[in-house]
Formats: sequence, structure tokens, C-alpha cells
Amino acid sequence: FADGGGVLTESKFMCPSCKNVLMENDEHYVCECGCNIPKVLCKKKIAEQFIEEILYDGATSREVHGFISKKNKPFSAKLALSADKKRIEFLFSDK
Repeated sequence: FADGGGVLTESKFMCPSCKNVLMENDEHYVCECGCNIPKVLCKKKIAEQFIEEILYDGATSREVHGFISKKNKPFSAKLALSADKKRIEFLFSDK
């Protein structure tokens, strides 16, 4: 289940889907069950604090700022685990 970003090593995080240890490289936290949590999302490096909140609480406690859209526009959003607990999704607030 190797992915781009170099050699995989054990991380300090558990997979939210199957509870195995997540492996990590320079770009992702990954698991053989298909879980793939990027370390950079929309040109924004995701702080380890937010990764921890997503994995253990299901979502960030607040909006994360500094994302850049495909149209090169800045935006903010909370981050949450998908329903299958294998990837990250954006949660946008109703303003």
C-alpha cells in the first residue's frame, strides 16, 4: 500500500477505520485498509494537532485557515473524517 512521498514508517497514530497503526511518509498517513490522510491539503500543511483531533474526535474543533482552492482562492473550513473513516472531508460553516 505504498504511496508517493517516500519510505513508510510507523506513525504515533492509530487508523480510525481498522485500529491498526497508521504508517506515514512525507505526504500521507496511510493504512492497508485504504485509509489515507494527507499531510498537505489544498496547499496547506495540516498541523499534527489537527490530525490528532480528526483521528480521535472525528473533526477539528475549529476552522482551519489557509487553504487554497483549485481556482487559487483562499478558504477556511473544519476538517472531518469521512463516513467510512478513511479520508478527510471539508465542513463549511453556514455564513
